[in-house]
Amino acid sequence: MQRTLLLLLLPLLLGCETDPDFLGMDYDASMARLERGDYSFLRDVDPRDFNSERLYGIEDGSGYYVGRIFERKGREQTAFRFHEMQFDSGVEPWAAESALRMVDLAHSRRERERALVAAETVSASTSRYARLALERADLLLSLDRAEEVYGLERYADELPDLHSRLALASLIDGKGERFSDDLRRALRDAASDEGLAKLESRLTSLREPNSTSRGAGSPDESVSIAREVPRAQYDYLAYRAAVADREWTTARHVLDSMHPGTDGVQFVSDGEELTVDNDSVFSRPGIADIRETYFRDGSPRAGAERLSALLDVAPTHIRHYMHESIGRLYRAVSDNRAAVGALRRAMDSSEDAGSYDDALYHYLHAAVSADPIGLVGELAGVLERANEPSRFDESLERLLANIVPARRWDALVRAHSAIREHGSSRSAAQYAVALAGAVRAGLVHLPAERNSGTDGLDELLQPAFEQRESPYYSIVASVMMDRELWALPGERDAERESVAGDDDLLVSGYMQYGLLAEAYRAVYEDDKRTGGAVTEQLAAELARSGQLLFSLRVANRLSRIDDLVVDRDLARLIYPLAYEEEMRAVVEEFDLPLYLFYGLVREESYFDAEIRSWVGATGLAQLMPATAMDVANRLGVSDYDLTDPETNLRFGARYLSDINRSLGNWLGSLAAYNAGQGRVRVWRANRGDLPSILFHEGIPLGETRDYIRKILVSAVNYRHLYDNGTVRDTVLDFFPDLF
Repeated sequence: MQRTLLLLLLPLLLGCETDPDFLGMDYDASMARLERGDYSFLRDVDPRDFNSERLYGIEDGSGYYVGRIFERKGREQTAFRFHEMQFDSGVEPWAAESALRMVDLAHSRRERERALVAAETVSASTSRYARLALERADLLLSLDRAEEVYGLERYADELPDLHSRLALASLIDGKGERFSDDLRRALRDAASDEGLAKLESRLTSLREPNSTSRGAGSPDESVSIAREVPRAQYDYLAYRAAVADREWTTARHVLDSMHPGTDGVQFVSDGEELTVDNDSVFSRPGIADIRETYFRDGSPRAGAERLSALLDVAPTHIRHYMHESIGRLYRAVSDNRAAVGALRRAMDSSEDAGSYDDALYHYLHAAVSADPIGLVGELAGVLERANEPSRFDESLERLLANIVPARRWDALVRAHSAIREHGSSRSAAQYAVALAGAVRAGLVHLPAERNSGTDGLDELLQPAFEQRESPYYSIVASVMMDRELWALPGERDAERESVAGDDDLLVSGYMQYGLLAEAYRAVYEDDKRTGGAVTEQLAAELARSGQLLFSLRVANRLSRIDDLVVDRDLARLIYPLAYEEEMRAVVEEFDLPLYLFYGLVREESYFDAEIRSWVGATGLAQLMPATAMDVANRLGVSDYDLTDPETNLRFGARYLSDINRSLGNWLGSLAAYNAGQGRVRVWRANRGDLPSILFHEGIPLGETRDYIRKILVSAVNYRHLYDNGTVRDTVLDFFPDLF
């Protein structure tokens, strides 16, 4: 792809000057070197030789990008200076981004003072960087300016963790009249983050005999305040700090001594019974810490019992969250019936849509495991109150995977009716396709009032065909309806829109300066909202540099851009002919469809030849060591490297070919490639009489069901893009009995 964005930016960078230099070097020559990642000419650059007026191209972010380059080289002081110059320029979006980097890079007192100014300026100009309030508080505390932390209190509603910084500031500043309130708010509202740990550490140092105060405020006042903190409050803070530091055994020791008392929650410390402020314990962060401690310490049932014992003394407003936490802990030990009861109580006592959805999410998981058919009868009722139906897709898929093997077609009809009315479009599509498969096989007869169109199925399948959350169900519905699929990529009608917003400018600049890794992180990890032109250019650049894994991740994000048409050019980035020579050789050797094997390898590894899964599967075709050894013996190979693309593809192709000869169809073979032949033989023994479309939905492993879906979508696209095959033929490779 031509570098349209670079050409558009060059006139802005060059302006009216002649023969400009960049950091002492010819501009064109330096930019060419930067773009290909050659930074050697920057080795002797001294930032003291420049300022924001003299640094060429600073109006287009040169200071920011050079700063990022020096960060790569580990020259943090030099990087800080260039970011400082960029911030001083005031040109966005780079000034704000440089301010963020200054906060992270600041070490010396001067740097921290400058970073604080930058953070304050950015916070005042935009709400986009609200979390800078925490960074500002930490900088102020490190600069002995504790009293200024109070000015950040306006952010506390949005950033509850800020309460711990406010409490620390009031302790250091000797503000006894507000310290107890700040500490109480920190324990009530703050999540268990480093702020609570810092606060506890500071309090400990001041409570010890002969300790001296550090920082601003009167030493005598802050020491006095620390020693007057009630023992119960101090110990409870130490427990919350232990959670923040992930010291689960220490935290569990405190919780084991907790019990309800007449005046609040009590626990024993050094043989003394102490009462803790109810507001501290009975808050969402407080309950979450109890749940997390028992879960992480390996005793979730004890945690459920501990929370249950506290219910009688808990305020009404927090009981729904306690019931949810109890249910989640019972789920962790697979006591799903106990979990269902607790989670139902959480749903019934929820006071807002978000709390209801949280409880319902865990309730559905537990109910599917406890009594899937019983759940069908109440499905419409519990889904009717749901706020975000897509949150429950996974649970509803598990429900379907229980209904199908049980051959409860009456339950399938009722579940489809409930989900069509109250579920997401993705779940509705899944149940519609499954129901249509059952109708085709004569297992279900549609109600008379729904019979319309071709054999009564068009009305049933139309929503599945039209929805866009799941390409798989659109594809299958199109074949079942004998309709042309709307989603297939065609030719490009027009060029993508060029640079539009700040995020586009930021990411296109990364590419211009050869900072592909930073561009990738901005789009994929930091969720910068780049438009179609920049996102596609980044995917293409990553592909050209051989980083196919990152390229595919970025290209897939293009589907989230509203109204973006996926044409053939973009589709070839999403479904590239990677390792084409090796792929064509192995599919010819082992008589495999090229499009199908490409679909498998793409979904297994995203074409990362050195990738290794947590279970040890390695390389492009994700082969387990034992499998690879077995295939090597069959091929007569004794010395091999699974990270070598040719070797890995050849072994994977041979393994898939052998499975297919044994099982006789691609659906079973691909399922076996993912889950093992032994499992598939058991599934076929129990479900082999089901139509293939229902066999797939009844596979008990969610990973394998999703694996089949992903490969089918990939295979359809590969065949359409490179072999001119039809969607129908590819779907029938997977489900030959669909007609």
